[in-house]
Amino acid sequence: MRAAVVAATVLAGCYSPHPQSGTPCPSGACPDPLVCSPATHTCERSASEIDAPRPPDDGPLVDAMPDAAHSPDAPAPTAQLVQQAVNHADADTLTITLPAAPTAGDVLVFVGGDVHSELDAATGVTGGGVTTWNRATFSAINANVEIWYGVTNGTARDIVLHGVTGDTHPIFGNVSEWSGLLTSNLVDAAHAAHALVSPADPGAITTTYAHDLVVLGVNDFGPNTYGTPAPGTWTALTAINADITLAGWYRIVTPSTIDPSVSETDHEWDAAIAAFRVAP
Repeated sequence: MRAAVVAATVLAGCYSPHPQSGTPCPSGACPDPLVCSPATHTCERSASEIDAPRPPDDGPLVDAMPDAAHSPDAPAPTAQLVQQAVNHADADTLTITLPAAPTAGDVLVFVGGDVHSELDAATGVTGGGVTTWNRATFSAINANVEIWYGVTNGTARDIVLHGVTGDTHPIFGNVSEWSGLLTSNLVDAAHAAHALVSPADPGAITTTYAHDLVVLGVNDFGPNTYGTPAPGTWTALTAINADITLAGWYRIVTPSTIDPSVSETDHEWDAAIAAFRVAP
């Protein structure tokens, strides 16, 4: 009698009006649309569910691919030197011609000056496809050195430094083209200084932007020999060794106070430093 009750209960569970998956099927039969699993002896919804392996409830999570812009391995933004050119003369204007036409949106940086007399500086820079050249800083007490900059539209290779009209003292300069810089609000910090004793030191600047291109320029009369700027690692720009000795260097920095100095032998120097913001 008890066995009959158990069988009736099993059959009622398997063949109830609303059959459920997982109901025991000891007889090997289930009501449509269920089928009896030979492995579990329970009613299941389809044959595919019988054979398909079931994933564990708490499987390992798969990490999403990192955002390249925020990955710690992504390269930091930086400026790239594209090309440069130098020239010097004894005249009141000087043309410096880049090897190739600059790329629109790049920044041209001029480092140089016009030796005339104390407190005289160059009157301006034009050309290079730059609508407006701006002077970041300068010192014109001894040998004169200035840093100018502008965004080029790529239409001209010739850059002209305008000195004191009628002057035939040395006029000189280095022009470099840079990609990767901002095209507005370019200067983060700048300073210039002069002295009659080594080392040449333009004074300290403090950068506040995430990445800056720092350009250092020093000019002295010749013959003169420069050492290597310190502290930090600097890369030299093309120098001029004539009746004046113009030297320039650059490096990329994160926010910090920069105060480089460089040994020199003539002891009549002017030095300038400017930090330009790198595009994020």
